[in-house]
Parts: sequence; C-alpha cells; structure tokens
Amino acid sequence: MSSGILVSTTAAVIAAAIVSALLISGSGATDTGPRGRQGARGATGTTGATGPSVSDPIALGTLAGATGQSARAIAIGYAAGTTAQGASAVAIGGHAGASGQGSASVAIGFAAGQTSQDVQAVAIGLNAGASGQLADAVAIGASAGLLAQGYNGVAIGLFAGATAQGGNGVAIGFFAAADTQGQNAIAIGADAGQTAQGPEGIAIGTGAGASGQGASAIAIGSNAGQTSQGLQSIAIGLNSGASGQLDDAVAIGPSAGQLAQGFNSVAIGLRAGQTAQGTNAVAAGLFAGATGQGVNAVALGATAGQTAQGTNAVALGNGAGASGQGAGAIAIGSLAGGANQPAGTICIGESSAIIGGEVISIRSANGVQGSAPGPATNSAIFTINGVQYYVALTVV
Repeated sequence: MSSGILVSTTAAVIAAAIVSALLISGSGATDTGPRGRQGARGATGTTGATGPSVSDPIALGTLAGATGQSARAIAIGYAAGTTAQGASAVAIGGHAGASGQGSASVAIGFAAGQTSQDVQAVAIGLNAGASGQLADAVAIGASAGLLAQGYNGVAIGLFAGATAQGGNGVAIGFFAAADTQGQNAIAIGADAGQTAQGPEGIAIGTGAGASGQGASAIAIGSNAGQTSQGLQSIAIGLNSGASGQLDDAVAIGPSAGQLAQGFNSVAIGLRAGQTAQGTNAVAAGLFAGATGQGVNAVALGATAGQTAQGTNAVALGNGAGASGQGAGAIAIGSLAGGANQPAGTICIGESSAIIGGEVISIRSANGVQGSAPGPATNSAIFTINGVQYYVALTVV
C-alpha cells in the first residue's frame, strides 16, 4: 500500500518539473518580443608615451644641451653643450663644449672644448682645447691646446701647445711648445720648444729649442739649441748649440757649439767649438776649437786649436795649434805648433814648433827637427836622421 503511494508521488514531481521547463522556455508561445537598444560604447583609453629614439640627444645637468643640441649628442654637466652642440658630439663636465661644439668631437673636463671646438677634435682635461680648437686636433692635459690649437695638432701635458699651436704640430710634455709652435713642428720634453718654435722645427729633450728655435732646426738633448737656434741648424747633445747657434751650424756632443756658434760652422765632440766658434769653422774632437775659433779655421783632434785659433788656421792632431795659433798657420801632428804659432807658419810632426824667424818646421818621429828660414831665401835644407832634404819655398 505504501509502495503505491511513493510511485504516485514521484510521478507527480516529474510531471510538475516538465511543465515548469516548458513555461520557462516559452515553447508554448509563437511570437518573440522586441530586442532592446544597444548600450553606449565606453571611451578609448589614453595612448602611452613613445619610447626614446636612438637618435635623440642626451642632456643631463642645468643648461646642458639647452639650445640646438643635435642628434646623438651627449652633454653632461652644468652648461655642457649649451649652445649648438653638433651631431654625435660628447661634452662631459661643467662648461665643456659649451658653445659651437663640432660634430663627433669630444670634450671631457671643466671648460674643455668650451668655445668653437671643431669637428672630430678631442680635448680632455681642465681647459683643454678651451677656445678655437681646430678639426682633428687632440689636447690632453690641463690647459693643453688652450687657445687656437691648429688642425691635426697634438698637445699632451700641462700647458702643452697652449697657445697658437700650428697645424700638424706635436707638443708632448710640461709646457712643451706652450707659446706659438709653427706648423709641422715637434716638441717633446718639459719646456721643449716652449716659445716661438719655428715651422718644421724639432726639439726633443728638457729645454731643447726652448726659445726662438728657427725653422727646420733640430735640437736633441737637454737644453740643446735652447735659445735662439738658427734656421736649419742642428744641435745634438747636452747643452749643444745652447745659445745663439746661427743658421746652418752643426753641433754634436755635450756642450759642442754651446755659445755663439757661427754660420755654417761644425763642432763635433765634447765641448768642441764651445764658445764663439767662427763662421765656416770646423772643430772635431774633445775641446777642439773650444774657445774663440776663427773664421774658416779647422781643428781636428783632441784639444786641437783649443784656444784662440786664428782665421783660416789649420790644426790637425791631438793638441795641434792648441793655444793662440795665428791666422793662416798650419799645424799637423800631435802637439804641432805648440803655443802661439805665428801667423802663416807651418809646423809638421809631433811637437814641431817655430823657432825665431822660421816659417816652416818639420820634426821627424825621432825628434830631429829641420826648419826653413824666413823670406830672405827661397829654399830650405832639412836634415832628418842624417839625411839632408832640399825644399823649395815660395813665400808670399
């Protein structure tokens, strides 16, 4: 009995569910109702900012890259690259590349390349290449290439090439070519070519060619060609050609041609032609022609023509014509001519000397000496090793 009631109740529940589902789906209706109006579309969101371009310049610091900064330029520091900084230029430091920095140039340091730095120039250091540095020049060091550094110039060191360095000039060292270096000149060493170095001049060594080195002159060694070295002259060695070496002179050796070496003269050896060597004179050897060698004089050998050798005199051999050799005198051999050989006389052989009124003295290796008397005769008889020799003389 109870079983029949449970089945009847379950059937009734199922039937009720079916009727409810049919009502919800509207399967009994034949018409669809009107569709509602579409709602309004929401507003479009704000577009995000565009990222930086690889060609955009970079400026960091007050007034950095403030006006006319070009593509790919970099300015870092107060007033760096402030005005008209060129493309791909780099300025790092206060006032670096501040005005008119050229394309692809580099200025690093306070006021480096500050004004009118030309294209592809490089200035590194306080005030390096500060004003008017020309194209492709390089200045490294405080105040190196400071003012008007020429194209392709190289200045490395404190105040190196500081003022008016010429095109293609090279200055390396403390105050090297500091004031007015000529085109194509080279100065290497502290104070080398410091002032008014001429074009094509070469100065290598502390103080070499320091003041007024002439065009195409060469000075190598400490204080070589230090003051007023002449055009195309050469000084090689400590203190060689140090003061007043004139045009086309050559001095090689410590203190050779040191003071007032004359035009076209040659001095080779320690202190050769050291003081007041005359024009066209030649001195080669230790102390040769050391003091007051005359015009056109020749002294070859250690201490030859050492002191006051006369004009046109010739001394060949160690100690030949050593002191006071007269004008036009000739001394050949070690110690030949002795002291104060008279003008126009000839001494040949070791220690040969003029005695009395002689004009020619010949001394053999074993010490035998012959002599020719003065102008009263036109011939001389020399006896050497027991053998007489007749020599014809022409005395003018």
